[in-house]
Amino acid sequence: MSHNTWIHRGVRVLVRPLAATPVTPNHLTGLRLLSGLGAAAAFAVGGSPWHYYGAGLFVVSMLLDRADGELARLGGKTTPWGHNFDLLSDLLSETLVFIGLGIGLRHGIL
Repeated sequence: MSHNTWIHRGVRVLVRPLAATPVTPNHLTGLRLLSGLGAAAAFAVGGSPWHYYGAGLFVVSMLLDRADGELARLGGKTTPWGHNFDLLSDLLSETLVFIGLGIGLRHGIL
């Protein structure tokens, strides 16, 4: 997997100042999970403007998913537990977003 896509490079610039702070990659992973759950909830409500909120939160969640790995690599803070936490938050966020989309669209034209 490439860690040098334009998204990774952009996030790396934003995360670099955090490398010398007490912020850990697990903090970012937790925020990623929360924003993913928020996106799922907004999609589940359905209709305008909630699908816009859901989309915005989903983008934030995806950026945070890149940011936690970048912070771990930049700060030398990689751990097996953190890797597993990242995988679990990815699984939960993305699965619940799709479920939320399905719930939100259940009475729509699709």
